[in-house]
Parts: sequence; C-alpha cells; structure tokens
Amino acid sequence: MNTSANFNRSDNYWCTSDSATIAAAFYDSYDNVIYGLVTYMPIDTSQCYLVTGVSTLDDHTLSFSIFPNPTADYLMVTLSAMSSPSEIKIFNMLGELVYTAGVISEKTTIDISNLLSGAYIVQVETKDKISRQKLIMQ
Repeated sequence: MNTSANFNRSDNYWCTSDSATIAAAFYDSYDNVIYGLVTYMPIDTSQCYLVTGVSTLDDHTLSFSIFPNPTADYLMVTLSAMSSPSEIKIFNMLGELVYTAGVISEKTTIDISNLLSGAYIVQVETKDKISRQKLIMQ
C-alpha cells in the first residue's frame, strides 16, 4: 500500500485459510494510519487445489491465541493443547527476531513493553507444528 485508498482483495486465491498469514502480507492502515485498509475476506482456497494438485488442508499448524491485540506492554499466549515443548518467537516486519522463549504451560504471559510501536509476527512452534499471528504494538 502506498495510498490512502482502500483496496478490496476478497475472493483471491491465497492458498491458505489462515487469515493471520494473509493479513501479515499487507502493510495497510493497521500498520500505519496514513494508508487505506485491505479487505481480503472471504478467502477462496478452492482454486489452489486445482492448480497444485495438493490439498490446502495442513495438519502442521498449531492453534493458539494472543490477547490483548493490540497491546502496549504484555501479551498472553494461549495454546489449544500442549503436546510437546513449544517455543514462542516474535519477529518485526523486517523478519528480525526480537523475542524468543520456551513455553512450559498452555498460558504464557510475556512482557513486551520494550518493543516499539508497530506490527509484529508472533510464531509458536513445537517439534512438528508451527503457526503465526499478527500482533500490533501501540
């Protein structure tokens, strides 16, 4: 985005049904208020199967939630189930690792008051699963 106009990108073939992954690909008003918003819902993954011949269902994702989002000082990460040791990583929009820690319980509170305002990617991974969500720091 390099304009304040809004864009409608709904019904595109994102080849993923993970809205956080799609949203992380946009730099829009959620990242900088001078830009417009990108609308990408509904998500169409039906054509991806036809193009690649591989189902878009992925059993290698890990379900987790983050709260509050946006935030200014702390982040609560809740995993749906602890099946194996996990790790939380936070990346800035340049892909630089700004935080990492091991997870020993299903609910983990993280002090992120030292992070600058902006957008980040929270990644939770276990031995065989990985998932990401977008985080907004105020």
